[in-house]
Amino acid sequence: MEEALQWLYKKKLMHLESEANLIRKQLLQESLAMRRSLELSSIEPNEFASSSRQKCVAQLENFHSTLKELSDRLFPPCINEGLPFALQYLVQKWREQFPWCQFELNLPLNWLQKSLEHNCIALNILEDLLRIQTTAAFSNNLIFINLQQNIINCQLNNQLEVTFVSQNTNKQLPKNNQEELKYLQKSFEGLTLGTCHNTLTKDNNIWCFNW
Repeated sequence: MEEALQWLYKKKLMHLESEANLIRKQLLQESLAMRRSLELSSIEPNEFASSSRQKCVAQLENFHSTLKELSDRLFPPCINEGLPFALQYLVQKWREQFPWCQFELNLPLNWLQKSLEHNCIALNILEDLLRIQTTAAFSNNLIFINLQQNIINCQLNNQLEVTFVSQNTNKQLPKNNQEELKYLQKSFEGLTLGTCHNTLTKDNNIWCFNW
């Protein structure tokens, strides 16, 4: 468990460093460029000022888009409306970035918010799982995501099942990916007090998270 938490903390630091570098090397530079364009438009003749303003508008649009992407990475959008909405948003993002990935979703129509923190953990774990599996062993296959919520012994139970279909399950993952999956499993169980099981069949690689 200690190694899993160290892995999680290291991954979080790497994420924060990446976002900080984005702010320093891109967003701050773009804001300076926009300021300079505005300054020039105020002193240039009219025929040149229009061009400067158009350039500034284009820079603002790009700046806004980058800020939106940054805010989405810092905190999952739609998570306050429930995990099903957040999962839909996450999968749509993956479809746009990785069009060769095929997803099928089975989500409940109604969702009782049990724990916002645990839902965020489940969403982050899912994204890590997708990243590891698709990077290491994924090619034109189907990913089936099934989310359920049930009452068991008067307790609200959430279950997220992720099935990677038609993969070569006999293919050995690189050692670093195997370690990441092990840490992912342990960190989920430790942070949510839930369970995580992985089952390999002839055609499927199934991950089941309960919390």
